[in-house]
Amino acid sequence: MIPTTKEIRSKLTQSQIQYVLLNDKTYFKTADKFVSLKKQFVPETLLATVGLWMDMVVSPLITLFQIVFSKKVPDLFTILSVQKTVSTWLAWFEWKQCQQTIREWIKIIRAIDGPFISCNDAEYHMFVYADGMQRVHDALLGSSRISKERTKRL
Repeated sequence: MIPTTKEIRSKLTQSQIQYVLLNDKTYFKTADKFVSLKKQFVPETLLATVGLWMDMVVSPLITLFQIVFSKKVPDLFTILSVQKTVSTWLAWFEWKQCQQTIREWIKIIRAIDGPFISCNDAEYHMFVYADGMQRVHDALLGSSRISKERTKRL
């Protein structure tokens, strides 16, 4: 059963309530980004894992050694290789940030005895927590709107 706003407020700490109210409410976009980045950084095959390591670690080291020992200006292919490495690392940091965000969602939803829906596919389970966060956000924001309107009338 989905808890009421009073139950949510009583079960969450003040910092968790602030987290829900102050952070953006793009929960489903964040969950979608997490799923797509997880596909990229948690490969299913050994060959894909080796390819990821090549893109992120081995290739940049080889490129760096070539630049240092040849003492020439990097060519177009070297620059494209470096650009691919940088974009892969930026996506990895974004994935780690999404992981931390999802962990915070899980703590909040479990604090109020959630999740409230289920998913049979483990790959898309993050959308369950996105739904819970959206419900909590709407419940907390809805109660604050009512109190603001009542305050204005008084």
